[in-house]
Amino acid sequence: MGVTLPELLVVEVFIFEIIFVFFLIFVIFNVATGIKEIRIIAEIAIGGVVLLESICRTNYRCPINPARSIAPARASGNMAALWRYILALIIG
Repeated sequence: MGVTLPELLVVEVFIFEIIFVFFLIFVIFNVATGIKEIRIIAEIAIGGVVLLESICRTNYRCPINPARSIAPARASGNMAALWRYILALIIG
């Protein structure tokens, strides 16, 4: 049913999730806030981070959208890897 089960160890997936979430939020807060933000630069920076994270995550089968992991896991009842995505998202 589309459940995302990563190919890495539990600790590796957890660390990758924390790093990816932190990096994305860091870029968003730095380019999209403030008085002198330039909209096109913010859009390019955020889009570039999402693109790079998507490319990196594809190799490890870790989706960038938490709903992509949560919804299929709940629907199928296979929630073995679900806690990694939720907890790492909160920590990141």
